[in-house]
Amino acid sequence: MKKKLVISLLTIVAVVCLIFGISACEAPHEHSYGEWTVVTAPTCTEEGTEQRECDCGEEETRTIAALGHDLAEHAAQAPTCTEPGWSIYQTCTRCDYTTFEELAATGHNYESTVTTESTCTTDGVLTYTCTNCGDSYTETITASGHDYESAVTAEATCTEEGVRTYTCANCGDSYTEVIPATGHNYTSRITSQPGCTTTGLRTYTCINCGDRYTQTIAATGHNYVDGVCTVCGHSLISGTEGLAYTLSDDETYYIVSGIGTATDTNIVIPSEYNGLPVKEIDEDAFIGCSSLTSITIPNSVTSIGEGAFESCQSLKSITLPNSITNIEGRTFYRCSSLTSITIPNKVTSIGHQAFAYSALTSVTIPGSVKFIDSGAFGICNSLKNVIIGDGVTTIGWEAFFYCSALETVSIPDSVTTIDGWAFTHCTSLKSITIPKSVTNIGNAVFSGCESLNRITVAESNTAYYSANNCIIETATKTLVVGCNSSIIPNDGSVTSIGDHAFEACNSLTSVTIPDTITSIGENSFSNCTALESVTIPDSVTIIGSRMLMDCTSLKTIYYTGSKEQWNSIEIGTDNRDIFNTDIIFSELAY
Repeated sequence: MKKKLVISLLTIVAVVCLIFGISACEAPHEHSYGEWTVVTAPTCTEEGTEQRECDCGEEETRTIAALGHDLAEHAAQAPTCTEPGWSIYQTCTRCDYTTFEELAATGHNYESTVTTESTCTTDGVLTYTCTNCGDSYTETITASGHDYESAVTAEATCTEEGVRTYTCANCGDSYTEVIPATGHNYTSRITSQPGCTTTGLRTYTCINCGDRYTQTIAATGHNYVDGVCTVCGHSLISGTEGLAYTLSDDETYYIVSGIGTATDTNIVIPSEYNGLPVKEIDEDAFIGCSSLTSITIPNSVTSIGEGAFESCQSLKSITLPNSITNIEGRTFYRCSSLTSITIPNKVTSIGHQAFAYSALTSVTIPGSVKFIDSGAFGICNSLKNVIIGDGVTTIGWEAFFYCSALETVSIPDSVTTIDGWAFTHCTSLKSITIPKSVTNIGNAVFSGCESLNRITVAESNTAYYSANNCIIETATKTLVVGCNSSIIPNDGSVTSIGDHAFEACNSLTSVTIPDTITSIGENSFSNCTALESVTIPDSVTIIGSRMLMDCTSLKTIYYTGSKEQWNSIEIGTDNRDIFNTDIIFSELAY
């Protein structure tokens, strides 16, 4: 084993000696390099490399230093209001290196100046100018509108309208507004006492202006006891001879049935006839007795029939007994000489046309009366003043219609219903107050009242209220009564115009219906003979029948919508006055 190890070691030593011995015999090599060749070119910021090679194939590499920037300088430019600028900066001619930094645009610095002053009616101009570059623009200054202050320039009197003038504090523009006449405030006193058969006189004096008028006080009538007047001694036992009588069915009293053969013009009805009381005057008993001038009726009479004194055209004086509880229909119809009457305070109703076509100048209706029937005082052309007692609940249909001289009427708080046409064509009526108790107002109540310029509803009325001389039904927002001085509210409180609301308002020349209105009722403006133009808004969806019937001056209807919108409106019958009138549609609707 040891012998093998020695042999191996000797072998290794021999090989090593051989190798080194050969190398020591050869001569040493010197490199001969060629030119340097750029391998990676240097940049401004990065080093490069270059290389060369020996014939023996040996290569040598070295670093090329970075070039550094070749800087060029650029001038600064200041920014403007709209364009950016920059400071002095440098750029490299070999690469994209730069020190450039943008300076933002400064923006305009505007200052404002009023170049055109605004006025009440015209817009002004406010001009904005940049203090840096002179750029400018303008802005509208809205017209300020008038600042009106009012003053009474002509005081209203009892009969004359006043004037309130509105003047703009800024520009002096002005307009006027009518102040309605206040109406008289009368107090009264008896200046001549009535007798049993002679009338007295009550004088009414206005405490404001001194105006006066007189009212006849009916004769008091006799105060009979056992057929003899305790005041003047007049006897009724015999009465007027020749009167016709009818015995009652139960044969307990007599009924005066007619004039019979009597020729007297002053009729006295007895309290007894043939030993029985006289209790009734029959229907039409004295109808057409044109020569009859006075009638005396005893307290025994409790009933006067319909038409009892109809067309007694010369009748001037009649005493109604306190025993009467009703005045029947047509009782004094067409008594064209009857100027006064005292209605007893036990009467509870006044019948249909009871005093129609009479010559009454004034009337006081006692509080015992509950119901005034239709046409009761119709066409009493001399009737100037009416006092309705606190107790009346209903003023019937046409109760005072065509009372052309009627100036004042007092409606008490007891009235709940004023039926249609109750005061139609009372052309002298200037003002009216609806009390808090009224809950029902009929159609055309004040149509044709051409002097009416003040309409008032008591503030505590829950069914109606007044605004701009209009009566408006609260629950339905319906304008039910208007007059010549009315202005239809445009604040949304009214959405419809009722039937006959402005009928026969003969001083209206133009009407503008606000755009809150959706419905216009039947005959709402019919017979407005001076009406020339009407403006209807595109909010209206219903127009009732005969809206503008017999508006003989009507020339133009202005509609704020398009023709297509107009054609979609539900228009009632008998509206030829609309379709025969020029309708101008709004250009803005197209």
